[in-house]
Amino acid sequence: TLFKAVKLWTESEVNPDNADENLPPGNRKAIAKRFVSQIHLRLIPPSFLVGEVMNSGLVEADEIVAALSKQAQGGALYFSGAGTTEVNGLYEQTLYPYKKVSQNPPNMAENIEAVYQKSGKIDGEEVTF
Repeated sequence: TLFKAVKLWTESEVNPDNADENLPPGNRKAIAKRFVSQIHLRLIPPSFLVGEVMNSGLVEADEIVAALSKQAQGGALYFSGAGTTEVNGLYEQTLYPYKKVSQNPPNMAENIEAVYQKSGKIDGEEVTF
């Protein structure tokens, strides 16, 4: 897996085949942690989070707990190819439900659907999608 590969890379601080890749001790782990911090943990299955991810030593326990908590609260959707880079990305389920209003009879709630939103910037201005 990715986490196993990155962990192995961090544990082998010296690469005899390429002197340019040799880093002072500990630098690879710092680089790996920065890399892993870009991964949306809440999209990883819980069993993998508490197994592979936790055992890698690259993610703090509180980050794993936060990801599991977000999974328990509701889902998240990842969009790609849906438009501009501002539109694409991770949309998280909001804590409030959206009431779909029926036209027959007017203003009667038909059902409740989940709402997903994402914050971003368009022309330097904060917007919510």
